[in-house]
Amino acid sequence: MTSRTMILRTAIHAPAPYNRPPGVRFNVPPARLPDGVSDIIDVDGPTTKPVVTRCRMTDIKETDVAGVKKVDLDALQVDIEKWAGVECLHITKWDVGRHHIVYRCQLHKKGKNGLEHIIVRLCKPCLREKKLASETATIRYIRKRVLLIPIPPVFYVNLSPDNPVGCEFSFQRLATGVNAEIMWTIWQYEDKVKVVDNVADMMHALFTHRLTTEGYGALLPSSNKPETIAGWMAGPAITEEMLDRSFDAPKRGRRNEQAKPRLPVPCGPWESPSDWMGANIKNQLRYLEHTPEEACQSVGWDLKTLPKALDGHKRLLRQMVHLASVVPCPPSLPNSVSPALWRPSLKLADIMTLPESGEITALLDWELTVIVPLWQAAVVPSFLVGSSPADAEAMERYRTRFVDRMHELDTQMAELDPWTVKWHDCYTQGLLFRQIKEHCDKQWYELNEKTQKVVNQWAALARKA
Repeated sequence: MTSRTMILRTAIHAPAPYNRPPGVRFNVPPARLPDGVSDIIDVDGPTTKPVVTRCRMTDIKETDVAGVKKVDLDALQVDIEKWAGVECLHITKWDVGRHHIVYRCQLHKKGKNGLEHIIVRLCKPCLREKKLASETATIRYIRKRVLLIPIPPVFYVNLSPDNPVGCEFSFQRLATGVNAEIMWTIWQYEDKVKVVDNVADMMHALFTHRLTTEGYGALLPSSNKPETIAGWMAGPAITEEMLDRSFDAPKRGRRNEQAKPRLPVPCGPWESPSDWMGANIKNQLRYLEHTPEEACQSVGWDLKTLPKALDGHKRLLRQMVHLASVVPCPPSLPNSVSPALWRPSLKLADIMTLPESGEITALLDWELTVIVPLWQAAVVPSFLVGSSPADAEAMERYRTRFVDRMHELDTQMAELDPWTVKWHDCYTQGLLFRQIKEHCDKQWYELNEKTQKVVNQWAALARKA
């Protein structure tokens, strides 16, 4: 979630040793973990009030974290030094995301943890759900179970919002390489194809990995030993809707929607695909049935003069609830309801590469990853979708290349296991159901003719089943 502007600004103005070529987000090689350092996450609660000599800080403010009146930078420095075992020399702002702030920290020397630089992520306290806990668990799980995907390890996480720092935070290894968003304008066609193929290999590995957890939602540890197979569970999901509608929603929302109340989208977890699909529409229907006057007033309708104003919406919602219970997946792919990890957003800015070879060194930012049915997880990465008109033709070539590569990997997988659910089948046959899910997650007043058209196609499948 790093902007090109942020990368260039940091590259130009950061003091030594932080000067680096434009586009280089992290420049410490991704060497193996130092001796004595394991990929075990320390989880701490509140710490004592520190008294320290503050280290050098660049572009750092106590008001950096929206929603926190004052970040205690002294307490943060103490925790860094306590974990590293050496003095913290310099902290500089590195990245600003929608719901986190990233600092880069330079340590005095290689301490007991063998590192000279680390990344600190401060989580904005805008969500009641376990955003940082879920992202940390996802990173740890994928690093241990899907080895093809490179992700910098998280060494330490403090999940207590009442700690002296003032918010949840974590320490993570620096990744190496150049931001692919910058390199995309420099690479030749063959270089871009190589990156697309590498992303396809990683996303196929994630798709074909079979979870042992039950249910749908965010991935969370279920015990104090998440390294065991049974140490994971589905928890409340963190969705794009939640991020968009958090404490800074008035800044991000559209004017014509601000006057309309938005019912919270249920976050689960859910035990079945039917529950997962139908959770929001059940919530919307319940609202219309129990508080019709309030619903009408929220959109400027008068229920007394228009007593049947909500009838059409309620009828459509009831139909959708019924269909979710009987046809939760493509009828020809009954096993496509198996749970899978899905990363809904993968931008070029999240991909770190070596500029000379195009080799992917890290995939960053896993905060929105959730457990969904396979047909929902079979999608093209977002960086290949929605390009500008000038790049539309070129991006279509890369999208085709990605789909073809996934098809090749499906064929190779089928030779080993003919019964494996294929990505390409879920991608093509799951298209309608992904459209259905989009409409299921809308507010009741957003349902329209397109919704009815999609529901009619859904109903036709139910009649054939």
